[in-house]
Amino acid sequence: MIQGYANEKFLDSYHEERYPVAQSLLKGTDTLFNMISKKHPLFRFMRKFVMPYLMNSITQKDALRKRGFLLASQTGIAYKNSAIY
Repeated sequence: MIQGYANEKFLDSYHEERYPVAQSLLKGTDTLFNMISKKHPLFRFMRKFVMPYLMNSITQKDALRKRGFLLASQTGIAYKNSAIY
């Protein structure tokens, strides 16, 4: 029991639940960094003109802004297939 509130299976589920989230986050940040750091003219154009337009459009829509916040802050993650449920 963890301070009398949960059994040990709860703690054992941490890796099962968080590892895929961490892998996905790492893959996404690696992909984004690789795109941002490329010197190819197409990527320069995307960084200078396309991305600012997209980010401005996204931040103007409440639903997209909220979803982006939940994704970036990881507060919107749910473990529906967790072994502890």
